[in-house]
Amino acid sequence: MAQLKFNNSFWSPKGYEVGIKVLYDKLEQGCVENEEIVEFLRERITIEELYGKQLHDLSKRESYDEGFLRDDGASLRRAFDNIKNECEQLGRAHLQLASSMYEMVLLPLIKYGDEHSKRLEAGRDEITGHLKIFNKLTNDVEKLRVNYESKCKFAEELEEISIRGLEKTDSSPIFLGGLAFSENDLKTYLARMREEIPSQQVKTILGVYNDVYSGEDIAKWLKNNNAGIRRWRDIEIIGQELIDQGFIKLVGVIGNTFSTSPGNFYQFKRRSYDINGNEESSSLGSTLGGIVSTITPSQPFIHQPSEKQARKDANEADDVYRHTVRKLDRTRLLLEETMMKQMNLMEKSELGRIKCSKAAFLNYAATFGSIVSATQHISERSLLYNEALKPEQDIKYMIEQYRIGPFNPRVILYRNKYNGSANDQTFGVPLDEKVKKDLKPVPQIVTKVLSCITKGTSCRNESDKRLIWTANVSLSKIHALREEINDGGKINMRKLREYDPEIVAGVLKLYFMELPECLLTFELYEPVRLLYSISSDDQDESTRITSVANLLITSLPDVNYATLDTLISYLHRIVNSTNADDEYTTSLSQNFGLILLRPQTETSVFLHDRHPQRLVKDLIVHYETIFKGSNNKFVRRSGSRDSMQSSRSSRSNHTRESSSTITANGIRDNISSVSSSRRESTSSNVPARSNGMNSVISIVEREIQEVSDKLNSPMKENISKENISKESISQTISNGSIDNNDEPHVTSPINLESETPMPLSHTNLAQLNISTNNNTFASSSIDSETPVLVSDINRVNVTSQNDMSNYNPNSSTDSQNQMVRPIGHRSSPTKEGANTVGRRKAVRRQSRNSISNNLTRTYDSEERSGEDSEESPTHTNFPQSHSRSRPNSGQFN
Repeated sequence: MAQLKFNNSFWSPKGYEVGIKVLYDKLEQGCVENEEIVEFLRERITIEELYGKQLHDLSKRESYDEGFLRDDGASLRRAFDNIKNECEQLGRAHLQLASSMYEMVLLPLIKYGDEHSKRLEAGRDEITGHLKIFNKLTNDVEKLRVNYESKCKFAEELEEISIRGLEKTDSSPIFLGGLAFSENDLKTYLARMREEIPSQQVKTILGVYNDVYSGEDIAKWLKNNNAGIRRWRDIEIIGQELIDQGFIKLVGVIGNTFSTSPGNFYQFKRRSYDINGNEESSSLGSTLGGIVSTITPSQPFIHQPSEKQARKDANEADDVYRHTVRKLDRTRLLLEETMMKQMNLMEKSELGRIKCSKAAFLNYAATFGSIVSATQHISERSLLYNEALKPEQDIKYMIEQYRIGPFNPRVILYRNKYNGSANDQTFGVPLDEKVKKDLKPVPQIVTKVLSCITKGTSCRNESDKRLIWTANVSLSKIHALREEINDGGKINMRKLREYDPEIVAGVLKLYFMELPECLLTFELYEPVRLLYSISSDDQDESTRITSVANLLITSLPDVNYATLDTLISYLHRIVNSTNADDEYTTSLSQNFGLILLRPQTETSVFLHDRHPQRLVKDLIVHYETIFKGSNNKFVRRSGSRDSMQSSRSSRSNHTRESSSTITANGIRDNISSVSSSRRESTSSNVPARSNGMNSVISIVEREIQEVSDKLNSPMKENISKENISKESISQTISNGSIDNNDEPHVTSPINLESETPMPLSHTNLAQLNISTNNNTFASSSIDSETPVLVSDINRVNVTSQNDMSNYNPNSSTDSQNQMVRPIGHRSSPTKEGANTVGRRKAVRRQSRNSISNNLTRTYDSEERSGEDSEESPTHTNFPQSHSRSRPNSGQFN
């Protein structure tokens, strides 16, 4: 499990303030706890001082004249004097205890508590300052975005009008914020404002203004008379548009900014009465002037056509919007760096506070060593309490109870209205957009970062290579490299080489973290969790790995799958090439677990999930099985998920009646193993005919043993010469040779008690490559364009001689047709098919003697070894010989 830290536990998707508030509220609680400890120790010291003084005074008390002073006394007086002396010693011990508590316990605790409080306050002030700047820029970006989109829309409308060649009409739009008016509608709208908003008289140093309206009254009227406007920010935009277009003006002060404050006053200008600028003002007078700023297609503005000016304004708004977004992004990076730095400092400070408290409690317990045996028990109990206090566990408990989520940076993308986001930035851009921009199957940042790390670490030792992916790197250094390559263009390898490989690896992790959707997609989170929730008793490792491979193949988009393959392939090579142990692989999977797979909605349950780390570990350890298996390659080529689902449905119909079968995957592995060993052990000058025959015999022997182990019964007892006819075996292969032009045939699985074998098509062997020396038992004549899954070869069954003896190839009865028949077999074969059958019969007639002699020696030697066979079962399952011939009466296939 990855070590829990403040810097990866207090980040919320709802905003930076949430995690900071939770963290600092808990840290402030620690300050209050520290004050409570200090107050307790002060009172405890006061009691010890008072107790010590009273004991000392008690020991100095004079005896009564009528008592022990009357005479010298005896043993009773000496005993009493010793008691008084012991009381004085005990008083001194308590005074010394009070002094030790003050110097060794109280003073260090007070000093550290004051420093901790100051650090906490300074860190919170620093983060709050950056948060205010970030929030302000966020609001500015939103306003600029609305302004940019509005101006783009306006420019598009004017360009459309200009293209159509329309002249200015009464319907030419005039925009106020997000509202569009015709001239007549706007004139009526402004008249209503003058009539319905209460006016007043305002005295200023410049004079007296009549018919003046406060900003608050104007804002209330706009809100009440526009159903679609509810936010004050939108009202301020409309008010600002009224000023910018010359309908109202600010009086009494210098400026042209609209505010909803009751202390700001505005007066309608001449243009509010005459939209076209041709009529006289009714009340403001000609001295107030007016600015006609209605933008129409036929009215010039700054000596340019209106549509060009509108487009220019839209482009300027775009530039301002883009630069502000980049400024906001830099501010965000600085804010995250500050938060990360302060979180690290606060974690160290909080850990120091708890350690200081622990040291205080330890010293508190140690001071009781000077007290007599009566207080020894208190010291022992205090030591026991002190042993139970572990600062690291307190920090861990604190994080587990109050943490919100791991570090999850949120990228604020600049999205161009026409070009999208991939042209201007790399980080945070969806994978599909990025690969379209890069024209690569995998984003170039992934391939180039891995290439740079590979070249940069070629001279390092194995330990240093492993530490690159698990080292802690400063976020500011990672952000510095990110800033240099986050321009949407081609990644410059020179820039990458200027940084340490650890920083380059950190940038790649940050790239995956800043993706809008995790690399393994949100929809895989729940299926993976269900898969890894199955106990090991109910699911073995091979089944789990197969399920993972199928899940990735059928669920991940192509770009995600290719990117994941590239990354895991590299990590797999690192683990293998550096001889990494399981501990390093686990640490590596913990680093990448939540980076590659996380839920779309983070909940408290998600914080305790471990299946992302387990999945990544399986991907690294079993990379070859998951990504490089022949099944996987085929499925990624085979098209849509619907076609794969159809294929699954078809295969399920073929195996519905099978209840006791042997998986083809195991047989395939055994065949491949035997074939490989045969290639290594057989010299290259052995004739091809002998190689083919020996290989088939070895395959049969090997698979017989494999099937025997699976059925928990000795194969040598289950298979007798009555069940496996040498004559039938000899009919399956030609005399020491195999014609590669003939098609291989494998029967489908049959239940051990079933009377109806279910055949599979020969094309199901298209994915198998059974090599034996110079001969290759492959599908050379199989249509290579026919997509077939290796998993289609689900089972292999051999029918006993008793069943096969009744088979007649010329018979048309159902029982005979059901025995062994390839999928796609027709009752009336074509002429070409008949020629193929005849050619196969000729090959069978040539193959009987050679293979029969070899198998006779094999089984005779087994009988001579002393293993007596019992009564043979009616049906015996064992692997087939991959013969090119069709079955005849008395043969096994």
